[in-house]
Amino acid sequence: MNSAYLKATRGNNSSHVPIWFMRQAGRYMSSFQKLRQKYSFLELIHTPELAAEVTMQPIDAFGFDAAIIFSDILVMADLYDLDLSYIEGQGPRIGKRVYDANALKTVTGDDIEAKLGYVTSAIRCTKELLAPSKTPLIGFCGAPFTVASYMVGEDFRGDGKKTIKWCMRNQEALHGILENLSDASIEYLKAQVKAGADALQIFESWNSYLSWKGSEEFSVQYIKRIIDGVKATCDVPITVFGTANSNYFSQLVTTDADVIAFDSKIDLHCVQKSMPAHIGIQGNLDPHFLFGSKAKLIDEVDRILDAMEGRSNFIFNLGHGVLPETPEAMVALVVDRVKKRKIGEYGK
Repeated sequence: MNSAYLKATRGNNSSHVPIWFMRQAGRYMSSFQKLRQKYSFLELIHTPELAAEVTMQPIDAFGFDAAIIFSDILVMADLYDLDLSYIEGQGPRIGKRVYDANALKTVTGDDIEAKLGYVTSAIRCTKELLAPSKTPLIGFCGAPFTVASYMVGEDFRGDGKKTIKWCMRNQEALHGILENLSDASIEYLKAQVKAGADALQIFESWNSYLSWKGSEEFSVQYIKRIIDGVKATCDVPITVFGTANSNYFSQLVTTDADVIAFDSKIDLHCVQKSMPAHIGIQGNLDPHFLFGSKAKLIDEVDRILDAMEGRSNFIFNLGHGVLPETPEAMVALVVDRVKKRKIGEYGK
């Protein structure tokens, strides 16, 4: 596939800087809001044709260089029958708490198809819709620590510190849970690749709660386990995003990730100087800039592009997901600004 995004993940992009946004399909888009008037969030995820339609909305509207399948990191709970629900205005909730690995069965490829077949079906549907534009599709999962944080004995959604205390008091149990989730995530991501995903991303949404040592012990080693497991049989680029990657990216360099995605709390100029040349960089526009003036937004976009001058494995993205109520015109402005810039022409 002759895609600027896929070439960038492999370090050999020579055209325009590729761009996509985390949460690029969702609440800020009027087309999505119209669907939400008819269907619940879970109905959209569980219905492959609807998930494919939502995935395509930002591609059709803005021409992003990659699509990401519309789903959620917590669908993993369906593998274990943990009673996943979404409460309007509050977000996800796990009905059955997990206190040790004994509550989690060993997951096989057959389990993925039986419990998460709606995701792989959505990928196949979306690939058909993307075929005319040859836009690549990204599959994803949550990192084990993030997913476990929602599953374990305390409710992470209510108070993250309570969950961290539970993890520290139950470290042996936590490691058992993380091992199980890692192996299940390998099977899940392999199934997504088999269904047609062209690239993968692992989301570590809660590593900002961890210390340096905690990141190594509870996060990074399990991300590496997933990447090694997937790459043993699948030749597919893998990106790792974390809300604290600005602090921990030197640890993530050891995971064999093809791309490391950054939050907004670091100047990519610093990353450019210290990141090994063979590892791609993704990021890291603060999504709040999309609520400001057009002039300030353009200045910030250009600042990031200038910092990445000449890097053939840079992918423009946000430092976190698109926020609700983001003006669609501002999203279009960023996409247009980035796609007009060619490799080696930053700052001109």
